[in-house]
Amino acid sequence: LKKENYYSISLQYWADPLLPDHIKSTEREVERRVRFLWSLDGQAPSVVPPTSLYHSFEKVNGYPIISNTVNDPKPCTSFVPLVRGGIDINETGWVTDGTFGLTYNQGTNCIWELVSDATLRINIKVKFFDLEQSAGCAGDYLEIKTGVGQVLEVFGTYCGHYDEGEVLLSTVARKVVLTFVTNKAQEYEGFNLTWKAHWVGTESAILKTVLDTGDV
Repeated sequence: LKKENYYSISLQYWADPLLPDHIKSTEREVERRVRFLWSLDGQAPSVVPPTSLYHSFEKVNGYPIISNTVNDPKPCTSFVPLVRGGIDINETGWVTDGTFGLTYNQGTNCIWELVSDATLRINIKVKFFDLEQSAGCAGDYLEIKTGVGQVLEVFGTYCGHYDEGEVLLSTVARKVVLTFVTNKAQEYEGFNLTWKAHWVGTESAILKTVLDTGDV
């Protein structure tokens, strides 16, 4: 390669009619399903010889360029719990992975804590929910734990798709912890959940309403 020359670069796939498949595989220049081609000054494209791609590994100004995939510039903050404390009867709120309309980021580990001084029924309902689908939620997932103080148990682990209005959680507790974890495989739209706290003295009627109508 010479810096004063302009090279036209292209890829040739196996389905290209110009690829000489009739040539014996042992006689082909490059045994590949995809070939890397170049041409100089309008000449016919030819296969780029591997030796032309070798270099001294000396630093070149401005390179290498390292790019990290960031779908959402304002995601939830990983490993820093967002705590909503002092929750009282009939209080409501929402939990979301980040910016509406943008897919979530890779390598996310976000935590939300809903904490009440008294034992209340907490209901969580889906506004939208779209995560990577995987067996046993081994990929991206939302985990919900419930309990009191530091004594928590896993209520459920969620991934894939849930329709608007579906109830993810309805339980009596003083603390609910939601943890959102993503890998580096696939990213989706994420989730937006609404929650509401109820007095446990009316929990039977409230639970029935939630299950019958979907109202949080």
